[in-house]
Amino acid sequence: MAFKAGNTEAFTGLAWTYMNPEEKDTALRVFFYAATEAGDVNALRELAWLFEEEGDSETADHFCELAVLRGEVGTIRGLGQIRAGRGKRSEAAGLFWRAWNAGDAWALCKLAELREDDGDLKRARRLYERMLSEGQSFGLTGLVRVMEKSGQSADAERLAWDARRFPHSSAWEELVRLREGAGDIEGAERLLRMSLEDGDPGSLLHLGKLRARAGDRRGAEGFLRQAVEAGIREADRMLHEFPELPDHGDPQDR
Repeated sequence: MAFKAGNTEAFTGLAWTYMNPEEKDTALRVFFYAATEAGDVNALRELAWLFEEEGDSETADHFCELAVLRGEVGTIRGLGQIRAGRGKRSEAAGLFWRAWNAGDAWALCKLAELREDDGDLKRARRLYERMLSEGQSFGLTGLVRVMEKSGQSADAERLAWDARRFPHSSAWEELVRLREGAGDIEGAERLLRMSLEDGDPGSLLHLGKLRARAGDRRGAEGFLRQAVEAGIREADRMLHEFPELPDHGDPQDR
C-alpha cells in the first residue's frame, strides 16, 4: 500500500485488509480515519454500507448523507440493495428512486429488479422500458426476462435477437438460461444453434454442456471438440474431465 502525499484512498485500502471477524473494529477505525482525516469519500460509502449490514440504519444514513454531499450518490443505491436483501422492500424502493433522481443511472435498474423479484412484472416492465427510452441499453436483458416470464416468448426472442447488436448485452444468453431453467432444453438448444449459425462459436461450449447434462456423451463430445477447434479453452478442459455418462444418441441424429 502506497501512502503518498495526495493519495486519499490509501487508508481506505488499508481498512479493507482488516475486514475479517477478528479485526473488524480496527477496520472501522481506519475507515473513519480515511473519511475524516484523509478525506476519502469512498470511506464514507463503505462506512454507510458496513453499518447498514450490521443493522444500524441510523448510523448508515448519517454516513450516506455525508457521502452524498461529497457527490457519491451511488452510496444511496448500495444502501437500497442491502435493505432489499434484509426484506425492507419499501425502504429500498424509496432509496432507489432517490438515487435515480440524484443521477445514478443504475438505480432504476435495481428498482426494476426489485419489482421483478416481488412478482410485479408489469411495473418492472415499465421501468425497464423507461430505461431504454432514456438510452440505457443495459435494460434490455431485464425487459427480455420479464417478457419471457409473462408468457410473451416470441416477443422476448425477437427483442433478445435484436439486442445482439449491442456489444455488452447479455439478453440472448439470459433467454437461453431462462428456457433451460424452465426445462425447455429443446428451446434452449434452438436458440444456441441460431447464435452458432450467426457466427458465435461460444454457443458450441454451451451446447456441449446441455448435451452432457442430458446424458448424451457422444453429442456433448462432438460439440466440445468443435469448441476446442474454435479455440475455446474451457472446452478442452471439459473433455479431459468428462464424466462417465450413458450415451443416449447424438442430437444431430434426431
